[in-house]
Amino acid sequence: MTYMEINSNINAGGVQGPTSPQRPAAPAKPAGDGVSFDNSAALESALKSLPDSRPEAVERAKEKAIDPHYPPPVLVHKLARLFAIKLQSESSDGSDK
Repeated sequence: MTYMEINSNINAGGVQGPTSPQRPAAPAKPAGDGVSFDNSAALESALKSLPDSRPEAVERAKEKAIDPHYPPPVLVHKLARLFAIKLQSESSDGSDK
């Protein structure tokens, strides 16, 4: 009588299947307490040297302020609809927001 051997170990070889995913490497731990303020003085100096406003952005805002077509009417109507929906849902919920 001939017997058939069945190996229940699926990793026994023969067929190459998908490999198990590799775990990501553990993040590197900072040396010491992990806080470095070496560049904070340079960053603070750079921030102080920036102007309070950007002239090109101010000019663009001025142009839009005098433009009678800004914002476009379609946008105004869409915003009004959203506000109305929000108000309606709040009044039907009984909340006083």
